[in-house]
Amino acid sequence: MRAFAISRAMRSSVLRQKPGLWQTRSLNPTRSLRQTAPQSTSSSSSSTNGAPEKPINFYSTHGRAFFKAITLAFLTYQIAYWAWLTLETEEIKDQKTRQIKSLEQEVRLLDESRKSENPSLGKS
Repeated sequence: MRAFAISRAMRSSVLRQKPGLWQTRSLNPTRSLRQTAPQSTSSSSSSTNGAPEKPINFYSTHGRAFFKAITLAFLTYQIAYWAWLTLETEEIKDQKTRQIKSLEQEVRLLDESRKSENPSLGKS
């Protein structure tokens, strides 16, 4: 009987502290009663030994923020990788264009020197 009175007192203190949390859970009263009863017994034992209640509690409270941070990190990496790849591709294209121009210039010079050495090739 005393445990029931303690859990009722803890529920009323939860109502006073976080009304938004209780309102979201009040849609299913049987589930909320089952959740508050183990929390009251485990919170007193977990506060004495310092161990967390359950790992699922961490993900239920911080899961959305964790997912958002991971997603933003992944998107940031992908954008940085895409930008780096684009810049590297442009640099390679620029190098190839400069190489082609220099080879074309060399071919012109060789062709002009060949024509100047053998004037009969230049007339045809």
